[in-house]
Amino acid sequence: MGILVLAATLALPVTTTQAAPLPAESTTVAAASKLQNGDISVYGTPVAVTPDTAYTNEDGNRVEVYTSAGDNDGVKADWRSVNEFAYLVNSVPKGKNLYATVFNALYDYGTAKADATTGDYSIVNSSGSVIADTGLFRPTIAFRNQINQYDSLAEAKTYVHVLGAKQSMEEAYKAPSSLARLLKASGVMKYCSKTSTGACLTSSNVDPDSLMHSKYALFEQSKDSTGKVWDDVIWITSANLNGSSGGKKSNTSIAIYGDSAGYDGLLNSVWNAQLAQTQTTAYKAAAANGVAADDSDFTFYPSPRSKDFEATTLATVAAIAGKTNCKAYLAHSLFNSARVALLNQLAALQTQGCTVKIALGDNAIADTVDAYFGMSQDAREVINRVEFGNVHDKAITVSYTASGTTHGVTYGGSANANGTSLDHDELAFKAESLTVTRAVELQLERVYELSRGGKTNVQVSGLTIDPATVAINVGSSRTLQPRITPTSASVKTVTWASSDSSVVSVDAVTGKITAKKVSATPVAITATSLSGNRTATSAITVSSDQTETGEATASTNVINVPPTLTMDRYQQTVSSTGDDRQTEAVVTWGTGATEITGTVALQYYDAGSWKTKTNISVTNGRGTKMLDLKSSRAWRLAAKTPSGAKLGSDAKYSAGYSYNVVKTKENTTTPRLYAPTMVKSGAMAPFFVTWKGASGKLRLQYLAGSGWKTKVTFTIDGGGTQKFISAPVGSTRKWRIATSTKRSSSITVKVLS
Repeated sequence: MGILVLAATLALPVTTTQAAPLPAESTTVAAASKLQNGDISVYGTPVAVTPDTAYTNEDGNRVEVYTSAGDNDGVKADWRSVNEFAYLVNSVPKGKNLYATVFNALYDYGTAKADATTGDYSIVNSSGSVIADTGLFRPTIAFRNQINQYDSLAEAKTYVHVLGAKQSMEEAYKAPSSLARLLKASGVMKYCSKTSTGACLTSSNVDPDSLMHSKYALFEQSKDSTGKVWDDVIWITSANLNGSSGGKKSNTSIAIYGDSAGYDGLLNSVWNAQLAQTQTTAYKAAAANGVAADDSDFTFYPSPRSKDFEATTLATVAAIAGKTNCKAYLAHSLFNSARVALLNQLAALQTQGCTVKIALGDNAIADTVDAYFGMSQDAREVINRVEFGNVHDKAITVSYTASGTTHGVTYGGSANANGTSLDHDELAFKAESLTVTRAVELQLERVYELSRGGKTNVQVSGLTIDPATVAINVGSSRTLQPRITPTSASVKTVTWASSDSSVVSVDAVTGKITAKKVSATPVAITATSLSGNRTATSAITVSSDQTETGEATASTNVINVPPTLTMDRYQQTVSSTGDDRQTEAVVTWGTGATEITGTVALQYYDAGSWKTKTNISVTNGRGTKMLDLKSSRAWRLAAKTPSGAKLGSDAKYSAGYSYNVVKTKENTTTPRLYAPTMVKSGAMAPFFVTWKGASGKLRLQYLAGSGWKTKVTFTIDGGGTQKFISAPVGSTRKWRIATSTKRSSSITVKVLS
């Protein structure tokens, strides 16, 4: 999987006091892996979830961070964020307010039924039988308990307030979803109606697709993960309350306890404005400048907004000289050219040595390619790799050391890195906290590596350590080797930890052990796989004069993730000079933490078969080549044997095809059409149109039987002479461009399954 990523080394202009010391990195990595795989069920009584990290801030209040990650196949669920939300809702005492936004709900096929006498709700199945709590969706249980504790629905609606996303919650209601049925039947949920999809704050004449996309909640009183009751609790997450994006994709969530300024500010400035469907004076101020919390580390940014606060932060970072130990992560479900300023700022930071890694949702691929090839050359040169996978996060982190102090800043919440974050009802938080940043960095590194596992993700099912026992003397070192099954597993990364690092230390990444002092008790070295959460141990005995034993044997690595090809989609061969006379092919190849070195063949489709144009060398996960192409083609990569490894069956060819359109003639008074002669079934075909007249409407047409049918009608804007359009081709057909009086020559576009 993958296309582009950034390699930069960055920093932040923020003075941050770390409220609590961070654990050793090896401990933290292993703990995060276990946390993110240990809370799978979303059925039964809401219970507290163990946070990734928790600390007490300078004001004496509490901050907790929760993350979750499914796998690339969308099979294994990780419900930690959803379960924590259910626990918070369930913990609100009678007579205390809760305000929650709900974007979607799990389709669990239960429905709400009120008792005719008491009015209390229960959840029943299609036969009308009551479903026991052990088989109920936890958020449904939490809201049911909240509603039922009141003497009447009128009283419940005084304290339980839910703002639902109109389109998605109606779909959930019809599915049905027990949560959607309960919230609607009880009347505690309201919809916004600025647009047909349900926007609160953006009118339809601005963006007809606007909607309520917030994922936050405010609790007048609730419990933290230790059971302590707090006033003024804030919850912000990227997780929907459904299966696909709440349980099977990556998410980052945060809970802030006891922060009255943040609670009141979000309630009065954001929630009340959404409920009234009016951009109030208070809301406009919040959108322009953010909502401040008691904890000076936190600021909240509601949308619609006109400022790109994330890009502004990166720009400020770029002005700081002398940064070291610098890295940044961006993990977002969506990303397009509306937020290209983020990439441009990362380009500036790259020149300062910042390491940047990006993981995006699969549905962002097309928009990202367009954004990438629309960037400045400086921005494009910083791209090393962007990975695509099962990503639903909306998070950005940056950390660095300057003048002897380490800083960190994190953005998270529901705001995507595309146009929706500027137009829809979304909410982002900024945490100028190193503790928060370190926790989210671990999550995003995990998401990044899992995204490199390929679409057909092969999970780790077994793990052992070679050797299983080791006898060494003080001062000796050796490197343990993980043995993973199946050998075709997509992500083979493991983390290492020692049961007693004072006796035997271990490098968390490489597995290199060092004996530090004699001990009568063997030390357990544990390896934990990033994929599948499998563990294994090796027993290390340390003496001062024993015969040393235990050497790892060589193993064969199997690469089961294909290389990825990205190409410019357009090249000129006439009336042009410079870069537009050539096409750049970018090859990236990696899996988990491994950058692959090897050779790939760049192939094009012609006359019914794939033919090799040239070979491209890939070194440490990246290879490029400039090409002088003569005609429009569909392209792919054929992988050859990677260095030091075998090629698995799923890694032979790159996923999908890249399309390049070559303009070979001058503009004329007769329209000309250029397109690749083959596209993959279901893909959008790129069509390039030139016309010297450039006045009036043009029609993209295909031949159906003996007549031509119009697929797309368009104009060439701004008095220009050429334009790109895309259209689904359906099946193998002839295509042409027609004006009111002129016709282009036809092109046959073949469709392959």
